[in-house]
Amino acid sequence: MKVLLISNMYPDEKYPGFGVFVKHTEDILRNEGFTVDKIVRYKKIKMVEKLVDYLFFYLKILYIGLFKKYDVFYIHFAAHPSIPILLIKFFKKRVKIVTNVHGTDVVPENKIHELFQIFVSKLLNKSDLIIAPSDYFKDLVAVQYNISSNKIKTFPSGGISKDIFYPIKDKKNIYEKFKFDMSTSYFGFVGRIEFGKGWDTLLEALNVLNNEKFLENKKVIFVGYGDQENIFQEKVTLLGLEDKIIHFKYMQQNDLNQIYNILDFFCFPTERKGESLGLVGIEAMACGTPVIGSEIAGLQSYIKNQYNGFLFEPKNINKLVITIKKYYDLDTNTINLLRKNSYQTSQKFEKQNIKGVLVDIFHGV
Repeated sequence: MKVLLISNMYPDEKYPGFGVFVKHTEDILRNEGFTVDKIVRYKKIKMVEKLVDYLFFYLKILYIGLFKKYDVFYIHFAAHPSIPILLIKFFKKRVKIVTNVHGTDVVPENKIHELFQIFVSKLLNKSDLIIAPSDYFKDLVAVQYNISSNKIKTFPSGGISKDIFYPIKDKKNIYEKFKFDMSTSYFGFVGRIEFGKGWDTLLEALNVLNNEKFLENKKVIFVGYGDQENIFQEKVTLLGLEDKIIHFKYMQQNDLNQIYNILDFFCFPTERKGESLGLVGIEAMACGTPVIGSEIAGLQSYIKNQYNGFLFEPKNINKLVITIKKYYDLDTNTINLLRKNSYQTSQKFEKQNIKGVLVDIFHGV
């Protein structure tokens, strides 16, 4: 089967986390014998660069889509590629479309996302199959666009790889590599520094904990970049948390694996209803690291309270403070059990264990 993968997000060396799940799905299909060509966009920062890049992205979709033959168009993110794909569908009625929804393409968070909704609705209704990252998101799409749930399949965004994310027993080299103090405890946040990701809720909770002297011998690692980085840095300074926070803007996945491994727990304070799954939480669990996450959206599909982590009310600073304190009050046996359960949960999303789901989806188109 010949597949044309189309996505407006795809990782490169500078931005390795930008749409990395798209690459995971591509790798699965290639390894299972599918022929996969792709039209993708890489991360651009400047607005002019973005506009020019999107123009070429659209033109390339139209040219290749109209003049080359593929068995299936595999669309990641329903919003941005929707217009050229609908034009192609108008001229090539028999073309088959599989659309993988992910988050803000279905749950818009700004005016640009909202403008695309009419095209998203048309694309999803014209798609032969729709892939959602979780059952939560499957139900949301079915209701929001009045689409039969039989047309929507669940597949967890390419899953995670045990070759990249795994527990490390001897952590001494990690502390030496990053020049971390082995006598200090660390917990952390990995994600985009953007609206709705909950980084500000975490900072406010850290401020409370710091004022109570609870962060003595503790530091918090942030890994991520985004359009609110300046606000993030200003808030860190305003709250006097400079000596409690270590911030990495970009990190390769192998290094990220090492960071997850030294964390007491991973904090996932998202506020987004469009958080369709939340792979970073599963990555952390694959390293045996429990997750303290918001009781919202796709996170509820794998974070089980007091089994592999803890859930707290989104945006509730006080609840997050209480939950962090609760974690540090646990005895060693309970923490070890949380770690064991976290790892076992993650293996349900391991690439080798889920690849058959994606293969069956494409064979069923």
